[in-house]
Amino acid sequence: MKKVLSLLLAVTLVFAATVPSCAYFDSHTGGQTKTIGACGYIDEDGGLWLWGPNNWCQCGQEKCSWIDTPVKAMDHVVAFDRNEHCVIALKDDGSVWTLGLDYSAERQYIKGYQKSDGKAVYSYAATPDPVKRLDGCIAVAVGRLPEFAALKKDGSLYTWGDTTGGCLGFDTATGGPTDLSYFAQGKSGTKLGEIIKPYKIMSGVKAIAMGKYMGMAVKTDNSLWYWGSAGWFGSYSYSPDVDAPQKILDGVTQMCAGDLAGAVKTDGSAWIWGDGKNFTKRVKIADNVLKISSSAEGTQNPATDAYEYDTYVLKKDGTLWAKNGTVKLYDNVNDVHSDFGGFEFGTQTLVLLNDGRLIALKGSEAYAKGEKLEKDTVIAEHVALSGKPFSSIHTDDAATRVGGFVDVHENDWFAKSVAWAVDKGITSGTSKNTFSPSKTCSVAEILTFLWVSQGAPQPASL
Repeated sequence: MKKVLSLLLAVTLVFAATVPSCAYFDSHTGGQTKTIGACGYIDEDGGLWLWGPNNWCQCGQEKCSWIDTPVKAMDHVVAFDRNEHCVIALKDDGSVWTLGLDYSAERQYIKGYQKSDGKAVYSYAATPDPVKRLDGCIAVAVGRLPEFAALKKDGSLYTWGDTTGGCLGFDTATGGPTDLSYFAQGKSGTKLGEIIKPYKIMSGVKAIAMGKYMGMAVKTDNSLWYWGSAGWFGSYSYSPDVDAPQKILDGVTQMCAGDLAGAVKTDGSAWIWGDGKNFTKRVKIADNVLKISSSAEGTQNPATDAYEYDTYVLKKDGTLWAKNGTVKLYDNVNDVHSDFGGFEFGTQTLVLLNDGRLIALKGSEAYAKGEKLEKDTVIAEHVALSGKPFSSIHTDDAATRVGGFVDVHENDWFAKSVAWAVDKGITSGTSKNTFSPSKTCSVAEILTFLWVSQGAPQPASL
């Protein structure tokens, strides 16, 4: 039995030491953390920190045009997404909350007059208080307009928000909700163009992403589904090309959505498409890829009059590459987020290292509005890693600690293994009250663990 346990320990430790910590990460994958995004991050205790535009109180602060440095907006957060007007956050109890502009009954109010053409004049309240939207969820996303999406535990996908270009997965003229209570309404009860209650559009989903006038989902069979407008940045066409989700690709493990769209296939190849082109016209950019993230910042090619976008490629060995996977930037990378978040905060590329440091790349509009960084800059430390189970990020509860460690709790997937290793005297953690389960083991540590697991035998001779 000891040999079997030792073998299992060896496999576990070697796996932890050699596989990037985000190896299971999909874009907005159900049941996993997503800890960095436009002007925001989640710390190791589950605190959501935001900065940037706050004209809709989207940073959780009283209304002002801009927040210069990160402020804590919420606790117990495991995943979030953001655009320039709003934030959607997923808490560790599965509840979904929004900050800023959200087409919800709680925020909507109608001004008491109409335009000369009889159409209602309406707006939405801006308060720093988050609004709860759903329970029982495992992933969230928001697009540019905004269009919101939330994935439930049973694999059902719900959307709400602006319906422009079919970006919610239905055309209100031919499908979607029929009950008037789902719609924002004008003064006389006229149905307007925003959905204020989450509406189910798909089943069997495990990952979601929302972009500019469109959305995508990966189903449990790894098929990629798309809906919305394929006009995007190049043509500014808002006409819906796909009103309802349509399958466009098989064998997908990760995708990104913005002005540009992209996907990583099961064979590790990365593909991008968009810029006014038909969404079936895809270009391969790299191999051995774990994740891609595409900026909307493009360079116009005078020969073709098309934009060539900079896609960031995170490879399976933890290296990060820019310029469509041709220029190496960093080693030991956990996650990357590159986005043109809107004209309010411009372009920003954030890189999360495995040691918890968050780096804004040169050229990012990281803090001061309109001011771009002149060099890569560490803007936060102790950021939680993306792609981990929900239980790996939460506010400490002493009653649920395992072995007295503040970073190991009963509901952590590794809790039993930690308790076993401590009980057998194989390891005692990194300090009196920390085990550091996310720390990468060195070869020397692995060999020491194996030696101790065998009873620390002494050599017969030197």
